[in-house]
Amino acid sequence: MYTSLLKNLIYCFIVITISFTSLKAQNISFTTDVSQGCNSLNVNFTNTSNLGSYDPLALRFIWYFGDGTQDTGLHANHFYSYAGDFFPFLSVEDTNGFYIGSFSSQIKVK
Repeated sequence: MYTSLLKNLIYCFIVITISFTSLKAQNISFTTDVSQGCNSLNVNFTNTSNLGSYDPLALRFIWYFGDGTQDTGLHANHFYSYAGDFFPFLSVEDTNGFYIGSFSSQIKVK
């Protein structure tokens, strides 16, 4: 809700309230084919986001894999070459670079 206070020439106050609701509801999410495994683990990331009224072709999907690497695209595949607990996340932006939402998970490599 946005409220603006206007003052006219005779010093009377008028309050104008404007309410708006975004029609672009979203739920960013993804699944993986594996969530843990041995060293040299290959993981397929499937974007399962509900993008509401957003056109997926007008969005940028940025995958951060938790090991210092990243990729872009609707879905992703990543090879974890060393052991550790990784927290990959998907970040979604519109064509202007505005943040839409994100989702993270955990991958354990032994």
